[in-house]
Amino acid sequence: MSLTIGPESPLWTMIFFPLFSHPVENPTTGGTVVRVPYPFFQPPCAVNEATRKQANYFRGAIYPMRPIAGGGGAVGVLAEMSVNLVAFGSIPASATVTMTMARENGEVVPLITHQWNAINAGRFGGCDTTYRAPSTAMVEGPVELSISDLVIDGVPVDVGESCSTVEPVQLQMFNEDDYSPTQGGSLSARDGLRNGTLFPLNSPFYFKDNGREIPSSTGIDIPAFTGCRGGGDDLSQIVTSLASGPNNPVRVRQGHLVIRASIDVALANLAGCTDDPDETHILCPLPAPATPPMPPLPDGEGP
Repeated sequence: MSLTIGPESPLWTMIFFPLFSHPVENPTTGGTVVRVPYPFFQPPCAVNEATRKQANYFRGAIYPMRPIAGGGGAVGVLAEMSVNLVAFGSIPASATVTMTMARENGEVVPLITHQWNAINAGRFGGCDTTYRAPSTAMVEGPVELSISDLVIDGVPVDVGESCSTVEPVQLQMFNEDDYSPTQGGSLSARDGLRNGTLFPLNSPFYFKDNGREIPSSTGIDIPAFTGCRGGGDDLSQIVTSLASGPNNPVRVRQGHLVIRASIDVALANLAGCTDDPDETHILCPLPAPATPPMPPLPDGEGP
């Protein structure tokens, strides 16, 4: 299964950035940038925290949404698209795939964007300031997939209204270039793009991620489907054979952030233009960035 969402049907998101308040135990101010030990890319001489490079760390929440006619947005909807599939190895099939963010206690779980800007000079540049460490960004979150309007070899197949993955897809994408949440750029989930952390995350500003070790980049795993029951027969196993599987590469290209005065203003006209903060030009969210090329497939697989 190959999913392509082009600029003619852009994905809309609302970003809250940065999230930090200070001090973390009893916040009184917002928008703080914090300094943490850089968990990626260290020179060979970095043998302990005192000799490691530091990084300025930003964190944000991304809420996908689908514009609603007349204004507003359906928060949590990432995409809804028609896709082509292959059934039983050779039979053409198609379906509508809907991607939404998972919910906890009825609330949308956002994508979380992490940004580490390595400090390469001065007292926070570690034991070797000639070692140029690149910035690292990661966007992650749980995404639920559901399938409807299934057609196999020209014949509609009723899978009901609850045909979805047994658990959310765990999306984890790293930057391919100079991505930032405000300026945009390319993100990818695929083999070989980024090595994992060299040591566990270490800062109270990681919140529940403190102590976590981030694995190396790879494609996403699509779980089995369940609840695919329309006319009486349970077709979950058939849908699973069509759409589930490990190590599916993903590539995304994000446009620049358009700053709005309030959430209400943003929802009233997602595609509208707005004054840039420096008042030198007008920023518009459209046209959307060009469709990124298909990421490399795992060894031995073809499109």
